[in-house]
Amino acid sequence: MDRVDHGLRSIEDAALVARLADSHIALTVCPLSNLKLCVFDDMTKHTLKNLLDRGVAVMINSDDPAYFGGYVNANYFAIVDALKLSEDEAYTLLRNSLEASFVTDWTCPRITGQPVPLRLEDLLADETRAASGI
Repeated sequence: MDRVDHGLRSIEDAALVARLADSHIALTVCPLSNLKLCVFDDMTKHTLKNLLDRGVAVMINSDDPAYFGGYVNANYFAIVDALKLSEDEAYTLLRNSLEASFVTDWTCPRITGQPVPLRLEDLLADETRAASGI
């Protein structure tokens, strides 16, 4: 398992939080829908920061933007503002999103600026894509 949708109630079980953190299983969190659905009555009470502080790979998402009032950027702005997240914490949320996405191990480092791992299968796949014009 790579990620769990929502998963905010995991905070109630310390062993589960530790397992999520140790296994780097991401939680997809949708702050605006959490507020609209009354999971929290105030965004400042959201548990995202607590999960983040415990090493859980929390990532921000949007959940039916037309109904819940915002696309992913609005969710980021709302949670960063309400929880007074630092620039480093906001960056961690962004990085978690990228790492938990379904881009390849070959693509992710290119986006983050990290060294690209050299693997034969990746090089061959790139050559195949180039040869086919993809």
